[in-house]
Amino acid sequence: MKICAGFQTSMGLSNRLRALLSTMRIADLNQIPFCLYWPKTIEVPCEFYSLFKMPVELVPEMQGDAIYIDWRLWVHESELPEGWAKAYPAENVRGRAIDYEYHRIPLEIRQSYLKYIDQLAPLDSLVQRADAICTGRFAAVHIRNSKDWAEWGRHSPMDVFFQAMDRCHPDTRFFVSAHLPEAITQLQQRYPGRILFQADKDYHETTSKRITDAMVDLLCLSRGEELIGSWGSTFTEMAWWFGRCRQNVTLVMGDLTNYKFF
Repeated sequence: MKICAGFQTSMGLSNRLRALLSTMRIADLNQIPFCLYWPKTIEVPCEFYSLFKMPVELVPEMQGDAIYIDWRLWVHESELPEGWAKAYPAENVRGRAIDYEYHRIPLEIRQSYLKYIDQLAPLDSLVQRADAICTGRFAAVHIRNSKDWAEWGRHSPMDVFFQAMDRCHPDTRFFVSAHLPEAITQLQQRYPGRILFQADKDYHETTSKRITDAMVDLLCLSRGEELIGSWGSTFTEMAWWFGRCRQNVTLVMGDLTNYKFF
């Protein structure tokens, strides 16, 4: 028996990683091998080994006795009671879900997933890029403000990010990962000399570099002393996981009236 980590074609980097981590955990608990289907798509136009050095069996199509393609981090039904989830609708798993729950997640489940986070092992070259950007102490900020995010009713105005950042010490430096470069410009004007970011980041082109840049952003976000992120973003959440669940998290949200849940 073998389980395969697969993906819906619309899945971005963070959702792919969540499916992979879930598959690794299922395979481990059942003592069975796993494989990985990692196609190059518009959302993720790069190879797995452009990001990570973990050895894994890569397959050209989804295959195996079981396939895991869900964006949710998997938990066994025995690990949580029905209706436990609070942060995000989880009717399809009867309320047994840890997504966006952060420090509410039981310690045993957190420790279990951290074992697989450690196994992923980002490429040394990406870690070194993060090292060059993230020096000293700083808070991490993830601003999900892309066009598709707005189309899903998930837009948060910059003012709400300003409010969260203004609550930090006046000397705080911020590493910022934004989906539009205009956000960086606004923050540099508001917090002169205090904004860290990838200067040569690819924001628009559907290239492998855009995803490796995103991975560097993820590593940088994970190193902040605290994390200010976008509510409902798996990218914010994956940064927290890569930071070993140690960061205090402030989630920024706008008007949720037209928010589309998945």
